[in-house]
Amino acid sequence: MKNHKDIILFLNISFITNRRILYFIEENLLDNFLYLNEKSLKETEFLTDEEKDRLLVNLGKVNLDMVKNRLYSQNIKYVTILDENYPKRLNNIFDPPAILYYRGNLEKLRNPIAVVGARKATDYGIWATNKIISELRGYDISIVSGMALGIDRAAHIASIKNKLFTAGVIASSIDVQYPKRNRDLYQQMQDNLLLSEYAFDIEPLRRNFVIRNRIISGLSLGVLVVEANESSGSLITASFAIEQNKDVFAVPGNISSLSSQGPNMLIAKGASIITSGKDLINQLPFIKESTKVNNIQLNNLNLTMEEIKVYELLKVNILGVDDLIKLTNLSISSLYVILTKLEMNRLVDRLPSGKYSLKI
Repeated sequence: MKNHKDIILFLNISFITNRRILYFIEENLLDNFLYLNEKSLKETEFLTDEEKDRLLVNLGKVNLDMVKNRLYSQNIKYVTILDENYPKRLNNIFDPPAILYYRGNLEKLRNPIAVVGARKATDYGIWATNKIISELRGYDISIVSGMALGIDRAAHIASIKNKLFTAGVIASSIDVQYPKRNRDLYQQMQDNLLLSEYAFDIEPLRRNFVIRNRIISGLSLGVLVVEANESSGSLITASFAIEQNKDVFAVPGNISSLSSQGPNMLIAKGASIITSGKDLINQLPFIKESTKVNNIQLNNLNLTMEEIKVYELLKVNILGVDDLIKLTNLSISSLYVILTKLEMNRLVDRLPSGKYSLKI
């Protein structure tokens, strides 16, 4: 091993716990690993017997150059807590990751806000996520989430659609795509950022999700919880944010909805209510608009007045066909023609419930 960065990489892939690696760094013990061999390892006093056994196994079989080549062949880089480009906000949290593996551009992660919520998101949750993030378009802001289904997926896709940089912190290694239903999202994240504490071949074990939540909140200026039941992991992320002295935001919801229990509870405890992108920007006044991004130019699509009216209605709410007929006085056949055209122009989505919302 040539340097401290190599040592941290070796310790991490040898499954030495993050807190132990941090201890070695804080106590200036890394130099003890520079010329590590079987004899010196057995005589080392600051390692447990279990740690010695793990390192003994890897001493003879791990070639760090091969490890690095495997990472680079998959476009995976890594950064340690000792590096200049290590995310500064993570330095200030309890148990910061000693090493982070990433695919994408770490330097583009500016003014991050975490957006998290239920995996089994409701139409309302998806709509709220899309609405809030679309209203952040043009601001110097990044969106962080966890690459899960539901609100996480909606947050990443809405960010990509609205040209906001987005980072996904995952509970597996980057070479393990989870969940499988997000394969298309992994492809779309190529120009954004994926982050993990694990090098390769690590499946998303249950405990890994809780551990990674501290990174989601730690990277961010604040955490926005869109939907969550009372036992949701999103509330764990919010708890980490509170411990880290970060802002917590929540989207209010229907008091009869289990998915709104978490956000409503956070609001009762003092979380800031967020119902729009403007609400979020007002909480973070130092975030400025970047290059002005124009909204979709509807006129360029040659839409009729009726089509624009339907589009504008869906900008503010999720609506079913019956709702739209009442609000527009259109016949059902005319409405379906309009909805089909809006779908073909990638302006609206038909949700699993049969209702319609703006395209996510």
